[in-house]
Amino acid sequence: MDPSSWAKVEERISAATGIDADAREFLSARNAELAEKVKNLDYALPRGPIHADAYTGNLLIDDGVVVLSDYEGVSIGPREWDLLPTAVAVDRYGLPEEEYREFVDIYGFDVREWSGYRTLRQVRELGMTTWLMQNVNTDPAIAEEFNVRLSSLRESEFERRWRLF
Repeated sequence: MDPSSWAKVEERISAATGIDADAREFLSARNAELAEKVKNLDYALPRGPIHADAYTGNLLIDDGVVVLSDYEGVSIGPREWDLLPTAVAVDRYGLPEEEYREFVDIYGFDVREWSGYRTLRQVRELGMTTWLMQNVNTDPAIAEEFNVRLSSLRESEFERRWRLF
């Protein structure tokens, strides 16, 4: 993870309206804690080009051709990062295990079996939560989902389902 990722999450937390001071403090402390944990990860895969937001929502189909979009985070980094969205989708969003296994078979690596998975997953989920947090004042369903996510992060409930937004 590059330093700008931590700064982006902290910016979101600082700018957030509609969340209480306790939530803001928790999210900021979690961000700092995870930034330290990531420094000590031993990555299994060699560094390489990463998209940084590789999930099916960033795939477009144009006349039968699949095109990847949203290149703002493209960099050289830990390739495990791009494998997280699909792995997290199994536990958080109900992606069928069979689909995940097919993905793993094609890619040749199961990020969930890597020792650093839990840490990077928490980083990804914090980012997903603070992204959603930006809109808690615009829609009661978003506010409700933010509270579900915040609660599951606080309680380390890693299998609790989240809604896609």
